[in-house]
Amino acid sequence: MLKSIIKYTALFFAFVFAVLLCFYLYLISGSTKQGDITWHSCYRPAYLSWFVLPPSVRLQCATVSVSVDYTKPNGKTFAIPLTRLPAKGNPIGELLLLNGGPGGHSLDMSMTLFDEYGQTVKDNFNVLGYAPRGVAPSTPAIDCGGVDETDEQGNTNAKAYMDACIQHTGADILPFISSKEVVKDLDSIRTQLGVDVWSMVGYSYGTKLVAKYAEYYPTRLRAGVADGVVDTSETLFTILKNQYKGSQIAFDTFIKTCKTTVFLTSPKTQAPLLSTN
Repeated sequence: MLKSIIKYTALFFAFVFAVLLCFYLYLISGSTKQGDITWHSCYRPAYLSWFVLPPSVRLQCATVSVSVDYTKPNGKTFAIPLTRLPAKGNPIGELLLLNGGPGGHSLDMSMTLFDEYGQTVKDNFNVLGYAPRGVAPSTPAIDCGGVDETDEQGNTNAKAYMDACIQHTGADILPFISSKEVVKDLDSIRTQLGVDVWSMVGYSYGTKLVAKYAEYYPTRLRAGVADGVVDTSETLFTILKNQYKGSQIAFDTFIKTCKTTVFLTSPKTQAPLLSTN
């Protein structure tokens, strides 16, 4: 009896394994051509390392090449990762998601933010994500050899940090990692997709890219949405300064509210834990 149970249990798990293996092979075997780009399942081993969480089975991945220096089109290139969540209906266009940072990518944003969009968007747009030049898993990516901007005592370590970045990334790469070059990359991606116009949604720093793209390529942008707008005239220093100032104003307002409002009570006695007294 026990031998029979073990035998049939082993056969059952072998069957399940075979089914899963067949499904996986089927999943990674397909490909879709769009312009000069060939989309594959993101479950291919070459793409899985891009994600912290398992991607949707519908998500497609590809890699495109863009020039490091656009004045030298036959020179070195960046490999830029792309993702696409296909429209559920007949697509009317491409919608590119642009993350904040700088230093963030949007490869998985179509999964994490997709519920925020209406059914019309889901049905009618191929939702795209990408990793900007210099941001892993794009290659080459900025590598500073593990050196921090500050030391253990919190002192600024800027020179050692920059020297390490130059050493590990390359002096021929770092000068070409900028918002201006990223915007050029975006239009190169559009061209390789084979589309005349597309739409963008930018978050935080991504709003700067939407604005700059509209400035450089106004006839190529069907629609642009900016969420959490960054003032493109500001420097990183003034952006951070204004963020800290805004945070202080919000905190001061919160404290003033605490002084005049009872807003927290004990769940057992309903007695105020914080009051005007």
